[in-house]
Amino acid sequence: MKKIILVLVILIIIVMKTECWATEEVSLNETFNSLYNLINDNNQEENHNPYIAINKVFYILKKYPESLEAFYTLTLFDKINDLDIVARKIKNIPEDCNIDSCPVNILVNSMIILRFDSDEVDNVSLERLKKYLIALSQGTNKYYAALASIILMKDSPIRKNEYDKFKEKFPDSAGIPIVDLFIATQYYNDRQYEKCIQETNKLIEKYKEIVSPFGWKLVMDYYCLVIHCYIQMNDTANAEKYYELMANEAPNYYYLHQIKMSLRAKK
Repeated sequence: MKKIILVLVILIIIVMKTECWATEEVSLNETFNSLYNLINDNNQEENHNPYIAINKVFYILKKYPESLEAFYTLTLFDKINDLDIVARKIKNIPEDCNIDSCPVNILVNSMIILRFDSDEVDNVSLERLKKYLIALSQGTNKYYAALASIILMKDSPIRKNEYDKFKEKFPDSAGIPIVDLFIATQYYNDRQYEKCIQETNKLIEKYKEIVSPFGWKLVMDYYCLVIHCYIQMNDTANAEKYYELMANEAPNYYYLHQIKMSLRAKK
């Protein structure tokens, strides 16, 4: 019993730096949007306190690991400011840990420490967290296993077959639309632009009714990928067609201004 308590105390130390969420239930949408706004608003004083954002991440992953928001939270994590401060404090991770007792702690600590080179963090803790993350990805809780698998894929150069394995293992996961986007992006990275457009248009049709946690349709991310393909192909007419769709349907889309600048540079 003492060993289990010690493990929990060490692993949750980073989330004890700010106020606890425990006594008040906060909605998923409210928490996610608060996290997104915090990360993207550099004028907020809280933006420069990484523990506040980490606490919100912890809450989402603990309360709603099955949600689409949980997977989008993983994609937002790298944008949290001053994570290096937190990463250097992750030390003394125990050699043996019951992953079922602290899955969220493993996810959050792993996302922090895996962001940095080995010479910037405690190597023993880094290797132990990797081991726990792999164990979690193979565990019985399918929600945490799926989230752990995504983190592991982000940490290494993964090809399409690895994403396909994720879909086979977690066919009902809320993260499938994001994984499908990762697969389509592989074609873009391989400069197979026409193939990327073809596959992405299939996804647009498949997921056209899903609303993202940001309030716009999920397919806006797919439109964005198609636009970049057309830009690379010097087909500005089609790129602008998709841009207009995005501007009309999601005027607050996070990359809309960058896309506009990219199109302007092509003229």
